Amino acid sequence: MNLALSKRSPTALRRFRPIVIAVSLLVMMAAPVWGQLAFENEKLLASDGKDDERFGSAISVSGDVAVIGARWSWGHDWVPGKAYIFRRDSVSGLWNEEAALVPSDGEKNDLFGDSAALFGDVALVGAAWDNDNGSHSGSAYVFRYDAASETWQEEAKLLPSDGGAGDRFGCSVALSADRALIGAYNYRWPSVYGAAYVFRYDGVSGTW
Repeated sequence: MNLALSKRSPTALRRFRPIVIAVSLLVMMAAPVWGQLAFENEKLLASDGKDDERFGSAISVSGDVAVIGARWSWGHDWVPGKAYIFRRDSVSGLWNEEAALVPSDGEKNDLFGDSAALFGDVALVGAAWDNDNGSHSGSAYVFRYDAASETWQEEAKLLPSDGGAGDRFGCSVALSADRALIGAYNYRWPSVYGAAYVFRYDGVSGTW
């Protein structure tokens, strides 16, 4: 069938007119969106980053503060991993590294920084290969920002009441106000039922 748009094919013209109109409308509708597309304006890197540290293994942002995990940050210095805090400068709009968090009792291969969550001035960082309750049982650490000293202080180390080897407690974390939710996808290894634990912060006693 000859669909040439000529004087000899008025039927074809009428047939394709709705398609042409529809395409034109789509182009007109999409034009304002093209001007609103987001573009990369900054690339964040650890100030002391090294090869194979997996910077970016976990990320979370709350307002103008971000936490970024580097779970393999033991490869050269034999530390258990790190989590970096970045804060956005309200004047320049740029993100500046504010702190590098490490657990007070960390050991190599803990995978500290494998998961991370942030809410306000509190950061929650998982270490799924920590060995407190057995090999790779896992843990999670709470850090809180102290405005007076302008530093991040380790506040607590969270462990499940019934943790066991291989649980991977801390493989995933979430934080909202005074509640923390921590996953253990390998709970009851090797059956691997999986579990999640809720912790609540008591502002009076200062404990979780």
